[in-house]
Amino acid sequence: MNKHILPIIFISLLITSFSFVVIKGENALDYYFKAETAYKNESYSAALTYYTKAIDLGYQSDDTYAKRGNCHYNLKNYDKAIEDYTKAIQLNSKYDYAYFYRSNSYFKIEDYDKALSDINRAIMFDSINSRYYNHRGNIYRIKNEYDKALQDYSNSISLKSDYYIYYFNRGITYYLKGDYYSAINDLTKSIQLNPNHGDSYYYRGYSYYKKEEYLNAKINFDKAKQLGVTYLFPNVPLTSSTSTSSSSTSTDSSSNPSEWIMKILSFPILYIMYKVITKSGSAVVKGIKNKSNPNQNTNRRNNSTNYQDEAFRRAEEEKRKRYEEARRQQEEYQRQEEFRKREEEKRRQKQNKTKQQSSHHSSGRINNFPPHIISLLQKYEIDFSSQVTLDIIKKKRKYWLELLHPDKNINKSEETRKMAEEKLKEMNVVYGQLRDYFKNISDN
Repeated sequence: MNKHILPIIFISLLITSFSFVVIKGENALDYYFKAETAYKNESYSAALTYYTKAIDLGYQSDDTYAKRGNCHYNLKNYDKAIEDYTKAIQLNSKYDYAYFYRSNSYFKIEDYDKALSDINRAIMFDSINSRYYNHRGNIYRIKNEYDKALQDYSNSISLKSDYYIYYFNRGITYYLKGDYYSAINDLTKSIQLNPNHGDSYYYRGYSYYKKEEYLNAKINFDKAKQLGVTYLFPNVPLTSSTSTSSSSTSTDSSSNPSEWIMKILSFPILYIMYKVITKSGSAVVKGIKNKSNPNQNTNRRNNSTNYQDEAFRRAEEEKRKRYEEARRQQEEYQRQEEFRKREEEKRRQKQNKTKQQSSHHSSGRINNFPPHIISLLQKYEIDFSSQVTLDIIKKKRKYWLELLHPDKNINKSEETRKMAEEKLKEMNVVYGQLRDYFKNISDN
């Protein structure tokens, strides 16, 4: 009986060992590639899970943290997104992509000062990205710094002139400045590039409304409603005081002439007489109305003026309230955070002064590295909190070989193996450069 049991035990051990290898094969790299696929398919919750597993298993790079931050951002977890973007920046202090998205996250929680600081850094590291200028323009606009906002939107347009949203943003900024002519021009360009953008029709309608071109305003408001815009719309008068064609049409239609009168009016002299009579009659009627109620027209104009800005006053007031509340909460949070950090620092100093001095010494050593070596060390994912040596780099090479070598990925999909091979080639190049640098240091 023992003869039968021993082979079974042996086979069981082999199966267990094989299963352990397969399970171990589901490691950082495998989870990273799964996360990439899920993210491309906009499955942000799944991507978040896979990126987290990859990070927990050691795949900790600026790119991984930034992409996990994007998952949090798309899921509207802005505080967690900020944490991940911050970790990415700690690994790569010139990572403009992380600064940009951290700025967007601060913008979402209405911390506009930090949002502005981050986007300025992003532009410093990449000064030809049109999206960065557009985002900074949005920050300036909400802070009521319209001239700076216009300059940034113009920079975006000069870098990418076929994107409608840049014209739209500049158009509503012109509107807020009271330059309705320029607003109409930019919003018209936005509509030409994207005829289905309802907001462009809405704000162009308001620009015409401000210019008292009510017929054009109504046309744009109606189109905005057709495209699903549900904002507050003003009451548009039936006539326009600035459009010659509209005025003449409304005057003729208000008199409602019959067919025989229209035929008579085809004669120039009779037409002139008719216009003189109708204008005189309308003036008399208006005079009588004004005498009977002299304050009516004044009240009507005041009501119209008060109403036309109601939507924007409400929106601006609401934004200001939210901004002040967010700033107050942020200041309170910062005070608490500073207190916590001071207490934590005191505790660390008491517990381990020697370790702190050693860390300080090693950081000084690292700061002597050239920028390109620091970049390579970050890419090779080597810890900067301790002194870096050639032996440490060689140990890290074993890690990458264990993770990416084709023999270690036999049971993976063809796509995974191919991506692993490309990554291994990249890491081999980095290793060669680091090895040569640290070897030269040790020789000297």
